[in-house]
Amino acid sequence: MLSDARVREAAKGFVCVRVDPRSPGESQAAFEFKSTRYVPEVVLIAPDGEVIDRISARSPEAFATVLRDALAELRR
Repeated sequence: MLSDARVREAAKGFVCVRVDPRSPGESQAAFEFKSTRYVPEVVLIAPDGEVIDRISARSPEAFATVLRDALAELRR
C-alpha cells in the first residue's frame, strides 16, 4: 500500500521514521506511541508529540485520505 502513487503523494508532507521493535538497541522512546503488537503500525504524530491518528485504512485511497486530512488539520 505504501508504494501506491496516491499514498506516496499524500505522504510528501510527513517525515517517515521507521522503528523496528525487533531490532536491538532501538530507542525505547519511540515505543511509547505503539498501541499494537503488530508490525507495521502507522502512527501520525504532530511536531509537539501528540498522536494525530493511527492508520488502519485497508485501501490505498483510504490511506491517502487519512494522510491528506491529517496534514490539513495540522496546517490549521
